[in-house]
Amino acid sequence: MARSLRSQIVLLYLGMLSVGLGGLVVWAGVQLREAAVHQAHRELVARAVVVATALAEPLEHWATPSPSALAHYARSAGARLVVLDPTLRVVASSEPLPERLLSAPRQGLGWEGNARRLFATVPVVEEHGRVVGAVELSVPASAVFDTVRGTWFTLGSAGLGILCAVAAASVLLAHGITQPLQRLTSAVEAVASGKLQERVEVKGSAEVERLGHAFNRMAERVEAMVTRQRTFAAHAAHELRSPLAALRLRLEVLQQRLPSDPALAAHVMQALRNVDRLQRLVDHLLVLAAVEERRGLRRERVDLAPLLYELADEIGPVVAEAGLRLDVEVPPHLPLVEADPEQILLAIRNLLDNAVKYTPPGGRVLLQAEAQMEGVVLRVRDTGVGIPPEHLPHVFDRFYRVPAPRRADGSGLGLALVKEVVEAYGGRVTIRSEVGAGTEVSFLLPAKTS
Repeated sequence: MARSLRSQIVLLYLGMLSVGLGGLVVWAGVQLREAAVHQAHRELVARAVVVATALAEPLEHWATPSPSALAHYARSAGARLVVLDPTLRVVASSEPLPERLLSAPRQGLGWEGNARRLFATVPVVEEHGRVVGAVELSVPASAVFDTVRGTWFTLGSAGLGILCAVAAASVLLAHGITQPLQRLTSAVEAVASGKLQERVEVKGSAEVERLGHAFNRMAERVEAMVTRQRTFAAHAAHELRSPLAALRLRLEVLQQRLPSDPALAAHVMQALRNVDRLQRLVDHLLVLAAVEERRGLRRERVDLAPLLYELADEIGPVVAEAGLRLDVEVPPHLPLVEADPEQILLAIRNLLDNAVKYTPPGGRVLLQAEAQMEGVVLRVRDTGVGIPPEHLPHVFDRFYRVPAPRRADGSGLGLALVKEVVEAYGGRVTIRSEVGAGTEVSFLLPAKTS
């Protein structure tokens, strides 16, 4: 899953800072460690020089310092004291040694057994410049490293504090960058879902303000264009109603006065069917225009159960003529819904017409309604030819027609009208279909709770 822009900005800042700050802390720690070891060695050498000066006279006369003297000098130096002769052989030590002989004087950090120590060895020179021995002072390396570790901890804590501060600043910066984009995304999604009046608040950087102004201008032009198209469709449909009604009346009069000419009667009957189809198309366009503009949405509390029984009685002969069986599963009463009953019945009638149209003789059409917790669910199910899966995502688009072998003379507005009407009253529509097994369209209308 793609990361959000905000998380990408924060991760980029933190990654860059972590690498840079981490490298700086490591480099500073290494330099500090070397400096601390160097400083500790210099101090140890200085103390060794003091001890060597004090032991110059005894060693000049080949006298070995007493254990009490060695212990005194070791305490004064704060280190273990080892006295060597001119051949670098151990003469005396303030502490027991793990190894008795030394092959060479030891300087700096070194290992003694399994422990690391810091060594400082200086020669003991008598007043005439003759080397009469050497003095070795050593301390455990942990004494030096403890100080370094404390400084490392301080550096790490400071780095972590800086990282947290920059992380907080990065989050705020990313929020400032992405919040206008999120507002713009929400507005784009709203326009895409049909809320053409949506506009975005223009606020942010110069680039974001330019983008916001451009979007608002685009949304205004789209809204104006769609409004003109809807107005034209509504006016055209309204103007077509009267000529179609007049044409139908004349065709019916002509049908009554026709001589017994089967061919001419068939032409008139076909003309009447085309007029009926045009009238249904005009009615659908007018309802769609009213629903889209949210005008003409008459809302009243209605129990749909009696109306569904009336609709079943009305469409029953059509179903029987098509050689189908109509089953009605509707309780005597349903929870009240707030809607225009005529538009809801028009939507159900469209579903029933489709079911009859695409179900072969001998099939079954089911009209069902039931109460659920969310509201009233109405279903129309058939045992018809079904809809191929690739067409299902588009069946609610206007003027979209699924290729079908049987009486596919629809306008492509039936399911679009169902969706628009149901959603206008706060409901939702779903469809399921299987090729050769049939189709089920259901929609839910929220119940009126008060």
